[in-house]
Amino acid sequence: MENIILDPEPLDFFYLPPLLVGREKENKMLNAMYSSLPGTGGMHTFVTGESGLGKTALVKLFFEKLKEKQKDENRPRKIRHAGRTK
Repeated sequence: MENIILDPEPLDFFYLPPLLVGREKENKMLNAMYSSLPGTGGMHTFVTGESGLGKTALVKLFFEKLKEKQKDENRPRKIRHAGRTK
């Protein structure tokens, strides 16, 4: 019997695609905010919108890439992501 689902990985709850299509503008905004911080500075950012638009995926992917980027930086920062649902 042949499987209907060829690759079950994208169906995993914690799966993050390597690229979010249509979220380039928002990703650039997050990167610009992070890049403008002084070495010891911090910020709070709220990402809002209707359900199902990809807010959580956008933020999770941003943080994953940020962690990779920090490995190359001379000034590592503490990163924290707190999600909330209604």
